[in-house]
Amino acid sequence: MLLGEILSLGSAITWGISVSLFKIIGNSVSPYILNPLKNTIGTILFVLTTLLVSDLSAVNALNTNEALILALSGIIGITIADVLFLISLNILGTSRSAIINTIYSPMVIMLAYFILDESLTFADIVGCLLYTSPSPRDATLSRMPSSA
Repeated sequence: MLLGEILSLGSAITWGISVSLFKIIGNSVSPYILNPLKNTIGTILFVLTTLLVSDLSAVNALNTNEALILALSGIIGITIADVLFLISLNILGTSRSAIINTIYSPMVIMLAYFILDESLTFADIVGCLLYTSPSPRDATLSRMPSSA
């Protein structure tokens, strides 16, 4: 296996563990408290890691526009999207939330088309539809009581 695939699998496993822990903590802590708390801890650990193992010249090379885009991305992704995710986790549970979140990748592709002017082929569109088509059905079925 290549390093990229190993890191990608590690990310998926780590995210799966995190989601389960967020659900457990979310039973007693509001998403509006949990999100800033996890982000503060994450930011401290990220900064320490960056200082220990990274070359900071890339950060210094950012111009004002790039820094603003980076900040806006963080505000949207880490603040708004994470709170919405944590609330959905409390309402839907881990499994149903994961099923519905399969829309994530096709949404990134669609927004990249509109915002970044990336090209989409017919095969890309069909792939997105095939990838997400079971999600609403599966999420609905997971709400139904079993007949056993």
